[in-house]
Amino acid sequence: MIALKIIKGPSHKGQSYPLEVGQTKLLGRSQGCDIRLNSKDISKRHFRLTVLPGGKAEVEDLGSANGTFINGVLIKKHMVRAGDYIGVSNYIIQLGVEAPDVDTSAGFATDFESTEQAGGTKLQQDPRNKAKKWINENIGPWADKLGIKYDLRILVISSLLIWVSAVIISTVIPLVSTANTAIEAESIESAKLYARQLARLNQQAILEQRYRDLIEKIDERPGQTPGVYESYILDAQKAIILAPASQAGNNLPSRFAVEAIQQNQTHVSKGFDGTAYVSVPIKVGINEGGRVETRVEAVAFVVFDTQYGVFGFPQILNQIVNSLLVALVTLVIVLIFINSWIDGSLDKLHARIQSAIKNSETYLAPVDIKWNKLNEVINDASSLLGRIGAGSGVESTAPGTGASWADATAGMNIIPSAAFDEQLIVTAWNPLMESLMGIRAHIAIGNDISGASRDLAFESTVRALADESLATEWRAVTKTFEVSGENFLMSMIYGGRNFYLAIKALEEDD
Repeated sequence: MIALKIIKGPSHKGQSYPLEVGQTKLLGRSQGCDIRLNSKDISKRHFRLTVLPGGKAEVEDLGSANGTFINGVLIKKHMVRAGDYIGVSNYIIQLGVEAPDVDTSAGFATDFESTEQAGGTKLQQDPRNKAKKWINENIGPWADKLGIKYDLRILVISSLLIWVSAVIISTVIPLVSTANTAIEAESIESAKLYARQLARLNQQAILEQRYRDLIEKIDERPGQTPGVYESYILDAQKAIILAPASQAGNNLPSRFAVEAIQQNQTHVSKGFDGTAYVSVPIKVGINEGGRVETRVEAVAFVVFDTQYGVFGFPQILNQIVNSLLVALVTLVIVLIFINSWIDGSLDKLHARIQSAIKNSETYLAPVDIKWNKLNEVINDASSLLGRIGAGSGVESTAPGTGASWADATAGMNIIPSAAFDEQLIVTAWNPLMESLMGIRAHIAIGNDISGASRDLAFESTVRALADESLATEWRAVTKTFEVSGENFLMSMIYGGRNFYLAIKALEEDD
């Protein structure tokens, strides 16, 4: 059993509607519809769906204002199969076997915009293409100018280097800033530890007032404790220097020292130049009137450079240069692989075109690599080969016949749109066929006409043309055919064990 499932829409999302063969369902905004789609952009009677055997259904647009789309192609009457998507306004409906769940987070738009395509049909556009269109219109011309002036490889390398440099600079500078903050905090902790040790070593001498025995430095040699500028023992009561002995009795060395002797606990002050002034009080017990009181008698005072070990501009520049060198080596390796991949693919395409020209072929099979743009180029090249065979003197001749595509289509102004082998397996499928049939080339190629067509009438016409063209090689057989309300001239030629199908939109006076 097949079913309709509303994949996306303002209402009934996820709801399934089982379908039986022979049933006809009317979908629209009106209350009289079998399946009601509640949106102002839906027509009252939008489209009709008739269930056919074999998991198929026929969808007919009933003259709706905003149209009905099958897999992104605007239709009037079209056959659908399980897995196809029906788009109406901001609804996406899937025809499926038991309606499997489908992730629609990527690939389906809520707005069904249309654009004119070859053959007069209209295709659905994803709103995200607006961004691509803006880039093509505003940035594309500048990119084209650079592409004309400079070699593509130089542009790619330069662009990647600029991008890598920007990433490195924007990453290194914040990381360095964070690291410097951590280094400064660690430096202050080191200064506190130094001052505490200095206070502990001098506490007994202060208690006994043996000022000549005071120690103002812990290190045995200068620079042993990185960052220490100066260290003092200060008299908190008389506001003078006690040690070093060479400065004993002098006034306090700075305003930070004056601030330090007024503190009752460990204290840190910072100057504008990143210098830290750390003080630790040396407390002693004083007996006054039979009562022992503790007071700050002296202070261990350390002047410390918190900027010691932080990353300055030379270190930052060195880090950036080292990172760029590593990135450059990596970039060169990546570019070697990319260049090999691109050149290899283009070499395959070049060899395919050369072979087609040499063998007078009028189509190209896809290159065996997952590069969609390259296969689009192949489709265009197929059309070009057909055009060359039709009017430029390069004949697509069946071996030993002396006949050609040019002879068969003389005066008809047509080029191949698709090609089939003798079993009607699709071997070429250009963009016009994609827009008319709603089937992409990579899906159509390798399938027979039944798998590549969603229109029974089109399939039967192709088969009839193929049977008729078998009678005489390189003789064009033509029929008119209607697709989405527009008339086309279909021409089929059999030659070189292949069928070539050309489709041309008919003007009103044709």
